Amino acid sequence: MKDDPLNLYSASPTKSFFVASGIIVFSCFFLSGCYRPPVEINRSPALVEIRETDESARILRSVHMDGATTWFFHCLPKFHFEKQRELHDTDTTIKIKVTKVRLDVSLAIKIIIPHNVSEDTRLHEKGHQLICQQIYANAEEVAFSAAASMLGKEYSASAESEADATRMAVDLAAQDLCAKYRSGTSEVTSSVSQIYDELTSEPNRVIQSEAVQNAFAIYRKNAQASSEEIR
Repeated sequence: MKDDPLNLYSASPTKSFFVASGIIVFSCFFLSGCYRPPVEINRSPALVEIRETDESARILRSVHMDGATTWFFHCLPKFHFEKQRELHDTDTTIKIKVTKVRLDVSLAIKIIIPHNVSEDTRLHEKGHQLICQQIYANAEEVAFSAAASMLGKEYSASAESEADATRMAVDLAAQDLCAKYRSGTSEVTSSVSQIYDELTSEPNRVIQSEAVQNAFAIYRKNAQASSEEIR
């Protein structure tokens, strides 16, 4: 999967990728009709791709799997900010203060199965898809909370040029924001999916429709218990 190398921070089920540097910065300069609220969330529909080919079968056999589902929670932030500059002998330090955030989120789900896959395997992978979609249904709320927490936060970076220092400071903000978004989406998906796999494995096999909701129930119970322990 190739993504824009300039401005994308994305969350995946097992890894998080910060894809290098700049975030697009907008400035309206208080022009009439250019006002935007401090936090703007744009949620795209989830995309589901089912790859059912002979090549899929060869890939799955190589890792001893009957089927596989991958998911990718994309997080694309764009910031307005105030900027302060400090010039030094060898570099420039930039401090930014976030004043507005626009966050575009999307979800890509890919199901990989062979042509002759069993109905049980097909339904099992469908369960992972449902978990992703159920979590993504609340992604706008998670994204808003993460973006709102950025308002007023400051990030600093130093580099030889002002432009590089600015990009580095904005990168830090992007990492912070998308880590918060990831914790409420991708990381939850991974945890619920692991429980789902345990519920549907032999000999504790539970039918897919029940296992998805049971997995969420167990996850919520475990999360509540962990929260109470921290207190």
